[in-house]
Amino acid sequence: LLRTFESADVELDLFRNEMDALCDQIALGRLLRAPESAESQAALDALLGAWYDTTVEYLPRCCDLFAEHLDVLLYATAVGRKVEPVAGSARQKSDLSSFVHALSLSSPLNVPGLVTRGAQAFLPPLQLAFDEHGGYTIAGSLDASSFCKTWAKAMAPTLGAFALKQVIHAH
Repeated sequence: LLRTFESADVELDLFRNEMDALCDQIALGRLLRAPESAESQAALDALLGAWYDTTVEYLPRCCDLFAEHLDVLLYATAVGRKVEPVAGSARQKSDLSSFVHALSLSSPLNVPGLVTRGAQAFLPPLQLAFDEHGGYTIAGSLDASSFCKTWAKAMAPTLGAFALKQVIHAH
């Protein structure tokens, strides 16, 4: 049993940035609303009830959804190109934002804007529009390097969130 908890701690540690962001969101929400209000409690319950889905499960969801263009997204984040949702639900936009952040070279190194400072000035953003059927369209160049194509093949959504995060960190 102890080994199971140790393993879970190590695996969840892969998602430290995502959990920190959720904690910041909770803290900010508590500051902006009266802590004892029903609205505040309902918002807190919703965030806490969806913590795992929000902070961990976005990864296989995105790998599954973007499987056809995963190499393009990997390449865009590698060269510092901005990836932005132009239409879609709050969850879709949040998933995309978390996914892009997880793929970013600057996030594992804790160096904000490591690659993006110069690149965003020259590269037009890669825009994704989600539709009501769960699909999406991409506006912009669909370039991808051979490295990113190989990396995308290693990111099968069936691996699960923890294995996917390890693949991201390994590349």
